[in-house]
Amino acid sequence: YDISVANEWFTPEDNTLLKTYADLEIDDGNFTQKIKWKDKTGYEFSSFSPIYHAAQKSGADLYGINMSKAARKKISDQNLSGMSGEERKFNDSLDLDVSAHRQLLASYFTHCHAAKKDESEAVCLERMYRVQVAWDTKMAQESASLSSRLIKTDKDKLIVFAGAFHFIYGLGINLRFARLSTLPFVTILPVTSETKNIETGSGDFLYIYQPAPSVKKSADINTSKEASK
Repeated sequence: YDISVANEWFTPEDNTLLKTYADLEIDDGNFTQKIKWKDKTGYEFSSFSPIYHAAQKSGADLYGINMSKAARKKISDQNLSGMSGEERKFNDSLDLDVSAHRQLLASYFTHCHAAKKDESEAVCLERMYRVQVAWDTKMAQESASLSSRLIKTDKDKLIVFAGAFHFIYGLGINLRFARLSTLPFVTILPVTSETKNIETGSGDFLYIYQPAPSVKKSADINTSKEASK
C-alpha cells in the first residue's frame, strides 16, 4: 500500500516541514523545536512519535489538516472585516444545524470557558459551538482535498488521526467529509480494555487496547509490596 498520514496537530502550512521530517532529513528533536510542538498540543511527543516513526519507516508522507489558531479566533470573534474572502466564504458555509452533533456536545458545553465582556452565556456557548464546527469542517475539507489528490488506486490509503470526539457516531470530520467526497472510508475508535459498555454506532471498528499503568498506580503497587515484606 501507498500510505499517507494526516494529523490534527498540524496545519497545511506545516506540510513543507512535515515532508522534511517524513524524509528523515531532521530528527525528532529538531522537528519538535521547529514545529513548536508544545504550542500545538499539551500532550507528550512520545505519545505520538510511534505513528510518525512508522510513517517514516514505510515511506509515508505526513500532512497537516487543522486550522491555525489565528483562523479559529477570527471565527470565534466573528471578525468578518479581518477575514480574507476565502475565510469569509468558509465561515458562511458552516453548517450549525446538525442537531445530533449539538446534542453530543451539549454535556461538554455546559458553561462558557472564556466569556467576553458583557457577553451572555448563550452567546458564548454558541461561539464555542461555531468554532467546534469550523474545526471539524476544516479537517474534513483538507482530508477530502488530500484524498482527491492522493488516492488513485485501491492501494492508496489516507489515514487521518484526530481526537475521538471529531469522529464518534459519525458526526464530526466523517460526516462533513462524506458531503465532499464519494470515496469510501471507515472510522476506527480507540477503546480501553476496561470499558464495560460500548454503544452501537460509535465507530465502524474499535481498537481495544490495554492502558499503561499510571506512575501513581505503579508507585502504589511498589509501596504495597514493601509494606508486605
